[in-house]
Parts: sequence; structure tokens; C-alpha cells
Amino acid sequence: MRKTAEHSGTCSRIVRKIGATVLFALLSSAIPTTAAAENTQGEAAYFKLYPDFLVNLSGSSAPHFLLATVQVMTHDAAVVEQIKHHRPALRDALLMVLSGQPYDTVDTSQTRRKLQQDGLSALNSVMERETGSASLEGLYFTNYVIE
Repeated sequence: MRKTAEHSGTCSRIVRKIGATVLFALLSSAIPTTAAAENTQGEAAYFKLYPDFLVNLSGSSAPHFLLATVQVMTHDAAVVEQIKHHRPALRDALLMVLSGQPYDTVDTSQTRRKLQQDGLSALNSVMERETGSASLEGLYFTNYVIE
């Protein structure tokens, strides 16, 4: 009989240890660590503003055009849904920046960089007005053709 009481005491201690281990594991996974809580930004997310932009260029007697494929970048995946929702306003703002550019200057790398900066600023103004956050981090021309 003594063996049985000793055996049940050992089993009882093992069960308590397992229970404590399981409880600790559950609590540890439920409470985020400081490093995980601070890392709110994910990988870069890119979104193409389609269709491509086709605008008239000014400053020449003959008609000239700029065809540009534009993508924007953010590190917040939720912003991609906001971009989709506000796409008409975003496209309009970028068309205003691109249209009417002088034909004789749009082919320089300096002008393209300026158009990127001005375009990103215009898009972030729309995002700020519509969502309360200027959350776009980059604007990229992935195709840029002057005709």
C-alpha cells in the first residue's frame, strides 16, 4: 500500500509540473514581447496605380506624350486597402503633377527625381486628407516613355 501512495504522489507532482509548463507556455504566447510589440512595420508592400499614366507634355509645337507606370510603396499592409479605396483621388493628384510638364525637360534624371518627390507629396496629401495619415513611403516609375 505504501508503494501505491508513493506512486500516486509522484504522478501528482508530474501532473502539476506539466500543468504549470502548459500554463506558462499559454501565457507566454498570449503576452507579446517588447521586441514583437515594437515591430509594427512589415515588409515593403508595392502597389501599381493602374492603368498606366498617359499625359500630354507642353512646350512644343508638335504634340508629345509621357507614358509612365507608377508604383507606390508602404510598410503597412493595411495602407494597400486604403490605396485601392482612394485610387481615383490618388490618380487625379498624380495626373495633375505629371500633366503639362515641359517636353524639353522630362527626359532628365533630375526632372524624374523631382516628379517622384512632387508626386509622392501629392499622393500623401490625398492620403492625409482621406485617412488621416500620410503613409506612402515611396513612388517609383517602373516604366517611363516620352514620345
